[in-house]
Amino acid sequence: MADGFKDKHRQEANRFVDWNDHHSTYLDTKNANCIDFVRNRRQACCGSPPSGDLVLKMVSEGSISDYRGDFGFGTIRGNLIPVNDFILIPPNQANQGDGRGPFELTSAAIHWEKWETECGQLAGRPVPDFKIVHSRSNQDSTIRSLMMLGWQGSSGQPESEFYEEMIGSALIFRLLSLSNQIPSNTQDRLDRKKLALEDQSLRRALEYIHDHCGAGRIGSLSEIAKHCDLSRFQFCRRFAASTGYTPSDYLMRLRVEAARHRIADGASIANAAIKSGFSDQSHLTRFFTRIHGITPRQYRREIAGRKMP
Repeated sequence: MADGFKDKHRQEANRFVDWNDHHSTYLDTKNANCIDFVRNRRQACCGSPPSGDLVLKMVSEGSISDYRGDFGFGTIRGNLIPVNDFILIPPNQANQGDGRGPFELTSAAIHWEKWETECGQLAGRPVPDFKIVHSRSNQDSTIRSLMMLGWQGSSGQPESEFYEEMIGSALIFRLLSLSNQIPSNTQDRLDRKKLALEDQSLRRALEYIHDHCGAGRIGSLSEIAKHCDLSRFQFCRRFAASTGYTPSDYLMRLRVEAARHRIADGASIANAAIKSGFSDQSHLTRFFTRIHGITPRQYRREIAGRKMP
C-alpha cells in the first residue's frame, strides 16, 4: 500500500474521529485498503459528516440511553441501545444522533467503491442501500463476531489486506441477507456451490496461497478468486467446503507454522514474525497462542529444553 494512500485514509478517518471529539476519547484507527476500523469511547452521541463509505457502528461496551438518530430513513428512538447493537449508515449520507453514555463504539468504514459492483452482481441488481437495516438499531451475533474479528485481526498494514478483505466480504454478505436482498435462486445456487472446489481450482488456490505465504506476503482475495473464476463471496464459501477453513484462516495457519519453524531454527521471535508476514511480534503472538495454546516465547523455551542433554 502506497504511503500516499495510507496518509489519505488516515486523514479521512481522523476527520471522522475529530468530528466527534467533543464527546469522545480517541482509542485507535486501523486504516486498510478496503475497510477501516475505528474505536473510541464516548460520553454522548453526535452526528458524522457524509463519506463515500458504508459505515457500520457497533456498541462494543456500555450502552446508550435516550437515543435519537436520523440516517436519512426516518428517526430511530430508544430508551436504551445495549452492547452489541449496531447501526448502518449508507454511503454519502450524513447522520445525526443524540444519546447519553458512557459507551465504547467500534466502527467499520467499508470502502463502497471496492464492493458496489460485486454486491450488485450477487443481489442481481444495483444495491443503493440495505433497506430496513438502515432505519433501526440492529442486533445480530454474526455481525458482532465479524466486527470483533475484524478489529482484533486487522493491523491496518499491507500484510493484513487478505484478512480484511475476507471480513469485508463476510460483513456485506451478511448485510445483504439481513436486508433480504439475495434472490432465492441466487441463494440456492450459492448453497449448491458450498460443494468443494474442483481439483484444478483448489490446486491453483493453494499454490497461490503457499507462494505468497512462502514470501512472507499476503495476496489479494480478489486476485485468488479470479484465478478460480469465482466472486469473492463464492470463493470463500467453496474454499471452506474444500478445506474446512476460510481462506484467511488457512493462510494464517500457514504463516504461524512458518514462524514456528523459524523460531525452532533459532530466529528471534520478532524476526520470525516479520519474515512470516506479521506486522510485529504481538501480532504473531496473538495468532500463535490461538492455534497452539502457548506463546512463541513459551514454545522457544520448550525447544531449548528439548535440546539440553
